[in-house]
Amino acid sequence: MDEDLEQTVERYATLLTSNDAERFEKGCALIDDACYQSEEVGNQKAESSWAPKSRIEVQVGNQKQERFARIAQELAVYKGSAVLLRLWEGALTERSRLEQFGDASTAVRFFQTSCIAVACLSTSKVVVERCLKELGAAGQKRIAREVYETFYARASRAAREMDPEKLIAYGRLMVATPLKCVANFALASKAFREAMREYSAERSLFEQFGHFLSAEFRSKLLSGSATSVPLFLSDLAMTLAFSTDSQMWALDKGLLKLMAAVYEASASATQRGRNGTPVFRCNASLLHLAQSEPTVEKLRALNALEVFRPYKRNIVITEPNGIDLWEYIEAKLLRRTVIMRELSSGRQFTLSAQMSGSGTPVVCSWKHCTAGPEPVEGTRFEKCGHCKVARYCSKEHQILHWRTHKIHCKASLAQDKASS
Repeated sequence: MDEDLEQTVERYATLLTSNDAERFEKGCALIDDACYQSEEVGNQKAESSWAPKSRIEVQVGNQKQERFARIAQELAVYKGSAVLLRLWEGALTERSRLEQFGDASTAVRFFQTSCIAVACLSTSKVVVERCLKELGAAGQKRIAREVYETFYARASRAAREMDPEKLIAYGRLMVATPLKCVANFALASKAFREAMREYSAERSLFEQFGHFLSAEFRSKLLSGSATSVPLFLSDLAMTLAFSTDSQMWALDKGLLKLMAAVYEASASATQRGRNGTPVFRCNASLLHLAQSEPTVEKLRALNALEVFRPYKRNIVITEPNGIDLWEYIEAKLLRRTVIMRELSSGRQFTLSAQMSGSGTPVVCSWKHCTAGPEPVEGTRFEKCGHCKVARYCSKEHQILHWRTHKIHCKASLAQDKASS
């Protein structure tokens, strides 16, 4: 029988707040494993429109995603965010806890595992919102910029200053993981995207991230990290392209050049219909930008066809069912009419893009809820009026959840009052 949700959260939280290094590392490893299983299911589910799966497989996949979502949401409010504050203490300061653990090597391990746990939990929008609130006594906008600069600076410094041997050993931790955090926070937080906009006034998106995608740099990483970097940056590009508050400034600040660099770095990723590939995600971004006239005009002004023409073959071959996405984009930007037809039946269809990626869904906090993830559009789930963390699809489920939620909710409320 599966462990009860409350038992799982309590076990994870006990490990993650432990002063024993081995127990703390075990907690982070459990989070990493649960997140990995959830993301694997998410990528499989995203492909199901052209690779149908049985109802049982989809139900199991949904359960894994929703279970991790609930674990993340419960940990976000656990005893007034004690878990999140502990992880941030480790992730944002490389030399933290030296005095507690007694030696430098143990402190470094604490830093490493904290970073990985933060990267996993920040796939949840609920966790990101709580993090920025807990860290943001001086204002969420300011803390969002500080978090962005911390993660970006860490990855950039490692990429430019680490010797090759250390990059091989620590590339995932010092480069890929901070980039994943940037992508996660950008997806979850408008304030974070605004912080990126302000930072990009000084350096374009390509100037910030282009180096990570160069063949020279990626050749210094292990294969897993070298593959992850384009993936996380394609997630970031997709968020900026789909978010109405960031589309225009991101285009002005080098989004197309960044996407072109992702295509270049992923030249060999030519599997058809793979939502998990950086190319597919850039294709979705390009298609979405071609859906509205203001962004189409901006694409024309930025000469997008010439920017992406070198990657025409890769753009087309990555699409399912032989869809010629390049033909569609070219027609849109050249003001030509194009009719898309299925190759097998000849039926007309309309192209549209949806975001896909590694975001953890927001779910109702009551463990037995079967409502599924919060709708992307329309009526959203209600937040707990006190902690603002727990989410509910109905008043009934809020009442049912209160039995276990009240301890952490009251602790969160007390902490918020103390910090205000």
